[in-house]
Amino acid sequence: MNIVRELIYITRYIFVSAYKHGSKFLVYYTLFSITTSLLPFVFIIMPKLLIEELMTTCRASHLLLIIGISSLIYTLIIMLKNYFNAKSVPCFVSFRYELTMKHWEKTMQKEFESLEDSENLDLNNRALRAVASTGQGFEAVLKKHFELLSNILSILGYGLILSKLNFFVIILIFLILSLNFFVDFRAKQYDQKLNVALSSTQRKEKYMKNIMNDFTYAKDIRLYDMAKWIRCEYETICNKIVSVQSQIMRRYLVSSIFTIVTNSIQLAIINGYLIYRVIVKSIMIADLVMFFSTINRLIESLGRCIQIVTEILKEFMIIKDYKLYMDTNPIEENKLSLDTKIISNIKFENVFYKYPNSNQNILENISTIIEKGKRIAIVGPNGSGKTTFIKLLLKLYGVTDGAIYLDGKNIQEFIPDTYFALFSVVFQDVKVLAFSIWENVSLQELNIEDKAKVIDSIFKAGLENKIKSLPNGVYTNLLKIFDENGIDLSGGEKQKLAIARALYKDAPIVILDEPTAALDPLAEHEIYSNFNTVANNKTAIYVSHRLSSTRFCDSIIVFDKGTIVECGTHSDLLERNGLYANMFRMQAQYFI
Repeated sequence: MNIVRELIYITRYIFVSAYKHGSKFLVYYTLFSITTSLLPFVFIIMPKLLIEELMTTCRASHLLLIIGISSLIYTLIIMLKNYFNAKSVPCFVSFRYELTMKHWEKTMQKEFESLEDSENLDLNNRALRAVASTGQGFEAVLKKHFELLSNILSILGYGLILSKLNFFVIILIFLILSLNFFVDFRAKQYDQKLNVALSSTQRKEKYMKNIMNDFTYAKDIRLYDMAKWIRCEYETICNKIVSVQSQIMRRYLVSSIFTIVTNSIQLAIINGYLIYRVIVKSIMIADLVMFFSTINRLIESLGRCIQIVTEILKEFMIIKDYKLYMDTNPIEENKLSLDTKIISNIKFENVFYKYPNSNQNILENISTIIEKGKRIAIVGPNGSGKTTFIKLLLKLYGVTDGAIYLDGKNIQEFIPDTYFALFSVVFQDVKVLAFSIWENVSLQELNIEDKAKVIDSIFKAGLENKIKSLPNGVYTNLLKIFDENGIDLSGGEKQKLAIARALYKDAPIVILDEPTAALDPLAEHEIYSNFNTVANNKTAIYVSHRLSSTRFCDSIIVFDKGTIVECGTHSDLLERNGLYANMFRMQAQYFI
């Protein structure tokens, strides 16, 4: 695809996206552009008429009439311009928000693996620039197109006025502007090239800024005296960004100096020519004033057109990144749905997994069956592959080789949302939202009909006493981001909240990934004692380092170095005297 076809393609994509959002604001901004293009002619024609009247009959009534009509036209144009702008601005904002939501939805649809890939993260960072602000991306390009339309309409009017002059003047103007366009375009290309190379550094800067402003890092920063180190790292990143921006601005400085010099030469030649025409009496003083004003505005409009085009070309690169991001990992059609109430077994068959762009297997030849209604423990040393196994089961990762089957069908054949509905998962790293406890459990808007279910889930998870101690109960907001009276839960309370969230979802398969890691011994015992109630005859998968918690499980799968090395009940594995028995004895010695 050559550059012209690509520009047409991207332009069509922008305007089709805007039209789908709503055609009204395109109409409003078109009318805004037309009224804007008319405004300069008031200041071109009115002085000519006034000077002609002053140099001929000089009638006061005619002078007042010219001023009055001009003021009326000017007021009407300004009022229409402001009206159309006021109508269109909210539409632009809502359009940008819609594109932001589409970007987020696309991120949710992407393969989970891609969210950990640095190239995808850089592309995502560049794509976000297309919807980040009014001065970038879609909104900027649309407005610049309409500004271009306004300037073109004005240029056509200027051309009609200047048609009486020598055609040489027009040729000179376009020649100088062509040179300016070339220089400015090369500067914009240089700008885009360096910004693309800078995207990973900008992502690091954003990450470091988040660390400096995130409350969760505040204790470590103070206790470990991290401030100097973080400041040093942040300054290094910022210095690199500033260095690149300085290179870009030096290029723009050269471009602007070139433009200023060529425009000055151009104006000197044209103004000299106009004065010559007055001396030889081929044009009147009033015409000279009109031509002066028109030529200056023509040069200004043509120059602005060049800037707009180069700015649009630069923004096209950003929108191209947005479209590329949106077009990757398209949603596959003809996926199967499933009924979560009638699922049976999940089977891993000779499953291998390695990370993208890696040659090392994280999991090798994994074969096992997760039977409906069973309680299964996943244990093993750190880095043995337990978490990767869970991510494959959840279809967050895709297998490198082999397959995972749900009731005989490859899990890749199922619609992701319907497959995810099978699982209630509690990860060790619990994320709470700056909303009410109720909303953090139900993950939806407040609904009085769900109150009993929310309360039941909270009580079963062991948060009853905490909720009763709060003046607003389940309506209490978490964190102080939006509510100064918001509370911050302890690590154990967050874990219980996550368990309540999983209970509320009421999925047929429960996965607990170190759910008691942050709990005190009494709370841990409470969770273990009520595990059968929590699981509620569901299939339960329990990932743990604390082997004392595996006694209640029907089967224990032991991982080591990416493979399953043992499988059986607690008593069976102790009798085999293998890795599990060794790990169990090592932990038991601290409690005997």
